[in-house]
Amino acid sequence: MNLNNWTFDTLPTVFIIIFFPLFIYVTYWFFITGLIGLYRMIQSKKWPSTVGEIIHAEIKFKDFSSDGGTSFKFIIEKEYSYTIKEQQYTSKQTLPSDSLYAKEFKPLNKFPEKYGSYSNSINYVHAEKELQSIIGRSVKVFYDRKKPQISCLITGVNKEIFLPIFMGLIFGCGITYLTYHFLKPLFE
Repeated sequence: MNLNNWTFDTLPTVFIIIFFPLFIYVTYWFFITGLIGLYRMIQSKKWPSTVGEIIHAEIKFKDFSSDGGTSFKFIIEKEYSYTIKEQQYTSKQTLPSDSLYAKEFKPLNKFPEKYGSYSNSINYVHAEKELQSIIGRSVKVFYDRKKPQISCLITGVNKEIFLPIFMGLIFGCGITYLTYHFLKPLFE
């Protein structure tokens, strides 16, 4: 390693040393979790089904910031129970990849007060109407034969899973190339 070839000042050096590895980690995390989610979705097409029952449901939210404004997406997290070979299981997964992204949605008691009341949102109103009639409803549950505790309500590939794959791949390759470009003089 030849440090005499390093031509950057302190601030760019700190940026390269701290932020490039962080960006690489985040982008490849998107890519890898996207691939894992896609694999789970493809595998779920082969899963057998059984009848289950929704035992609990809760509205959760996720905030999106764009163009200086913030919008919210409200979903209903359903907890359901089902029985396989006289063994009862419970799950909260709607899609086979939900366990990878479940932490992104927060309970309503963590809704930021600075945005006012969430009950004014049309998305929340629709979710609340559905929530009132959902508990006790029978649902078709798809489960993994080898691990029956893994289940979902919707099988198949959801198009949204391709977004983290492509974002992670494109940004990951770009940042990896930039890192290589900046560190290359050190090894010459």
